[in-house]
Amino acid sequence: MKKKTLITFLAVALFATSSTAVFAETQATDSKPNETIKEKIEERVEAKCDKAEVVIQKILDHYNMNKRDHIQAYNAFRHRYDEIVTKLETDGYDVSKLTDYSITLESKITTFASDLSLFMQSLKDSQKYACGESNGQFLAAAKKSKDILKKIRTDINDIKDFYHDIIRPELMNLRKQAKENSATSETSETSSTQE
Repeated sequence: MKKKTLITFLAVALFATSSTAVFAETQATDSKPNETIKEKIEERVEAKCDKAEVVIQKILDHYNMNKRDHIQAYNAFRHRYDEIVTKLETDGYDVSKLTDYSITLESKITTFASDLSLFMQSLKDSQKYACGESNGQFLAAAKKSKDILKKIRTDINDIKDFYHDIIRPELMNLRKQAKENSATSETSETSSTQE
């Protein structure tokens, strides 16, 4: 009996050690795919982060190149506008409205320039956050940048609408007055030469 018990005990012990070894092997092989999956996920996140950084840098480069050109174009427009107002004033036309419009136009251009600078700073700030490890700060900064960009587009439309809806009709009105004055002066010259 003792021999049977000893054999049974050895058989159970052998079975237990072999099954433990098999279980350990399965655990080892099961953890390798999990590690591989984790590595692949980390690689994907890193690739997405690199892509996001490249996109942000392209946007910054684009707006850096165009910022100066946009502001210069708006300032050149305002300068030409001021020259026209000065010429009309020297010709004796009432340009009080146009002078007020010049101040408003300058204010709108300044607002555009400051919003554009704020947008670019916001984009630079978003690059400070480590992608994938910022606990949502990167996304919050990106959303803030997007909101500022909407404001910039509104500023551009305000400038265009201000010119088309307010300044241009006033200039057309003064042009019409100039034509009427020249036509009136021609008819008075013609009638004075006929007498």
